[in-house]
Amino acid sequence: MMRKVLATVSMAALVVAVSPAYALGIGHSFFMRGEVVRVDSGGAVVCLGRLDGAHQGQVLEVYRQAHRYRKLVGHVEVDQIFDEHFAHVHIVEGNLKKSYWVSLPRHHNSTTDKAPKSQ
Repeated sequence: MMRKVLATVSMAALVVAVSPAYALGIGHSFFMRGEVVRVDSGGAVVCLGRLDGAHQGQVLEVYRQAHRYRKLVGHVEVDQIFDEHFAHVHIVEGNLKKSYWVSLPRHHNSTTDKAPKSQ
């Protein structure tokens, strides 16, 4: 009987210990991926990291959410990858605010990560 109680308590403790890491992965994958989480004079921190395929020097598109669509408002370049989920970027062109979204260009080509020229 005591053995069963101990096994149950151990299993519950394991579930509680793993939950925050599991929740971070879900939160990043479904809710936060690409979100601009902080903006300062040196650039911004975005929720896009190694697991998303981001790398230093990569140019990302910046969008703001309009009523029923996303509007392209600029481009940023990745300065530093912090970890699997976050990176620091600087503005190449356009506008950047907290809660805007960044993503890889739709025409992404791994050999040419240049932003399109303004016309």
